[in-house]
Amino acid sequence: MKKATLLFLLLACCSLHTATATNFVENSLKKSNKQAKNWALQISSKGKKPTTYLSVGLVGKMNRLHGVSLNLGGAVTEDKCNAGIQIGGLFNVSQTFSGIGLAGIVQVYETGRGVMLSGLANVTSTFEYGLQTSIIANINGDVRGAISAAALLNVSETNKNSILLAGLANVTQGQTGGIMVAGLGNITGENKGLQIAGLANINGGNSGMNVGIINVAAKNTGWQLGALNISAEGEKGIQTGLLNIATDGEQSLQIGLLNISALQRKAYQIGLVNVKPHTQLEYHFTASNAEFLNAAMRFKNKHTYTTLGLGTHHWGIDEPFTLTATFRAGGYYQFTPQWEAYADLGIKHVAHLGTRTAEHPRSLYAFQPRIGILYMPSPRFGFTIAGGYQWAKSYSKGYTDHKPTIEAGIVFKPWKKKRVE
Repeated sequence: MKKATLLFLLLACCSLHTATATNFVENSLKKSNKQAKNWALQISSKGKKPTTYLSVGLVGKMNRLHGVSLNLGGAVTEDKCNAGIQIGGLFNVSQTFSGIGLAGIVQVYETGRGVMLSGLANVTSTFEYGLQTSIIANINGDVRGAISAAALLNVSETNKNSILLAGLANVTQGQTGGIMVAGLGNITGENKGLQIAGLANINGGNSGMNVGIINVAAKNTGWQLGALNISAEGEKGIQTGLLNIATDGEQSLQIGLLNISALQRKAYQIGLVNVKPHTQLEYHFTASNAEFLNAAMRFKNKHTYTTLGLGTHHWGIDEPFTLTATFRAGGYYQFTPQWEAYADLGIKHVAHLGTRTAEHPRSLYAFQPRIGILYMPSPRFGFTIAGGYQWAKSYSKGYTDHKPTIEAGIVFKPWKKKRVE
């Protein structure tokens, strides 16, 4: 998987931020300073640059605020709001803000510190420290030691030693030593901390830990823990999940039900199915005295293999219809290109779709050790025969069955495409 594909959403969001957020702040400050009129009662000092201590009305326009601003429409501060409280019914706009700001729709600050609460968004070119919360988004140019919280989205181009909390997603580029928590997803260009997401983590580079249902990393040197892990250019990383996919990396460890590694130089895989670049795929169609027909895929590595199979009908239950699902793990030895010996242990689940009785349970399980021989007269087609033993038992009391087994079938190997480096 290409890095550009993995980071498409990240680059799009960060580009949107760098192209529009800063301009939005600058344009908002210029327009508000020119167009805003004072419609409020104020207590201010005298001089060319007066300081306002109290502003109450519809729209408050001030040079500096060092106190309280309560305006139903909004508040515009040309210079800075220092250690003050701004409460705007619609908006708060200030070049430098330090204090507590509350707005019904949006707050725009070039530099912000403190606590910012708004119904729609908080937009700052630089947010140094404090807390930001909004219904939809927090957008920051440079975050330093801050805590941001949004019901929908946090966007930060640079983030240092901070915590970002979002109900839907966090988007950042250059996070260092921080923690990101999101109800849906985390997207970051560079992360060296901890990410926790209810649905997904997407990284441009991660050196810490990702915890989520889905983890995607273009470069991972930490630990990914989730239901689905996808890593590109990973190095010395660990993936634990139901499905692990690594497209390029060194000395990585994959632990899951299905592990897929492409272009891996040193990949250690622990799972039911392990797939590497040299893994060979075989299709087996067999019949035996244990079941009428079984269709399986075998994933062969250097000396070991795993097999996933589906079949019907399980002999021993007379009434149709039964379905079987089998997993096998074993090893093989290839004497010549045509002859091969193998041995494995299989675990089979049988689902009985007929009427449930003591002799015909709804479901049962079976263990099947076996030894077999594979003969390939051509590179793509061959035959297999194996013998073993089966112990079958229902999950509840009542049904047991054990007997020797013998099976035979045909084998197909798909054409393998040549890799283009």
